Formats: sequence, structure tokens, C-alpha cells
Amino acid sequence: MIPRRWLAALVAVSCGGCASLTGLGRARTLDPGRTQFGATVELSSNSARLNGQTNVPWGHVGVAFRRGLHERFELGGRFSCMGIDGADSIALWVDPKIQIVRSPSATHGIDLAIVPSVGWQQVRLGGTPWHLPQVALAMLFGVNLGPHQLVLGARGGYQALIGTSMVTQHIGWGAVSIGGVFRAGRWDLSPELVLGWAPVTFNGESTADTQPGAGLGQIGFSFAHQW
Repeated sequence: MIPRRWLAALVAVSCGGCASLTGLGRARTLDPGRTQFGATVELSSNSARLNGQTNVPWGHVGVAFRRGLHERFELGGRFSCMGIDGADSIALWVDPKIQIVRSPSATHGIDLAIVPSVGWQQVRLGGTPWHLPQVALAMLFGVNLGPHQLVLGARGGYQALIGTSMVTQHIGWGAVSIGGVFRAGRWDLSPELVLGWAPVTFNGESTADTQPGAGLGQIGFSFAHQW
């Protein structure tokens, strides 16, 4: 059995700190034939209740790829990794983007898109690996401001925490986000803030351990070049 304090930290981290919740780009699909490739840098603060508050600082870097296949469909993918003393993680996501509302002009009006993502993540603490297959759905609302875009988001997801000698944990989570995409030539520069929550319960030996909740705050910055 893994220590309960490690499980709390692992759940807090896995609820978003390792796998990227930012970096989905604009709320507008790329034009057919257009391609973007870029990178992300993110810092997170995750917390879980276990006989008090367990806070887990986290950070990772990643790369992202997108390709416009249709006026209302874009296929993307992300890879992220990190490593700090005694912990490391890798994560892969496939991110199709579907346009629901598309402004006639890319510089005026509003755009609305959904991103149903599928991912896999491996987290290791103290050399022991855990695996997290996961799915997520993000809704992105964009306000076009000339070549730039203000992006508001809401997202939710589910992941299973699978490890050796432990019962599989099922974790649901939700989050909101605000960010901007600033165009500079062929580059998109994107700062973003995400706040999330997972109503998980850490069942322990005292009634205090049944308090639910793992929270997430994540700041990300990504940049992507378009061809």
C-alpha cells in the first residue's frame, strides 16, 4: 500500500498539474491546409485535503501540433513532460477541435468550438509508476479582436488512476479558464489561467480524512508558429 500522503499528492497532481489543461489555442479551427507547431510552459499549484491541506507545486513543458483539415475541423495533439526531485511525468493528448460557431471574419465577431480530448499519462513518485487514461471535453468561446482573440473556456473530464497494489481510483474534475491569443506575424503567443476542482474523497482512519476536494490553479504560456 502506498502512503496516504503520497496518494493525496498524486491525486492532486494528476487532477491537472502534470497533464496540460492549457495550450488548446484559439476558439477557431485552423483553415484547411494550415499547420501550427509550438511549445508550452506551465506552472501549477495543486492541493488536496488530508488531515489538513496538502499543497503540491508542479511545473512542466510540452509541445503541441495542430492541422486544419476542414473549415470546421482541426486535428491536434500535445505531449508534456516534467521531472523534479523524486517525481516525474509524461503525458500524451489527442485534441480534435470542432467548430460550432464560426465568425465570417477571423478579425471580428465570436467563435465557439469544442475539443473532445483523449489522453494517457504516467506519473512516478519515488520510482513507482501510476497510469492515468483520461478523457476531457473543453468548450472554448473566443472574441476576435483584430488579429488577436480573447478566449474563455469551460472544461471537464474523467481519469482513472491505476497503480500496483491499489484499487483503481476514478476521478472526475471540472475547470474554467481565461486566456488570450496574440498574433505577431506568423506566431501566436498565448498566456492562460485555469482554475479547477475535483470532488474526490480521501478515505482514511479519521472523519477528517473524508473531506473531499482537490483543487488546481495553473498558469500557462504557449507559442506556436503557423505555416
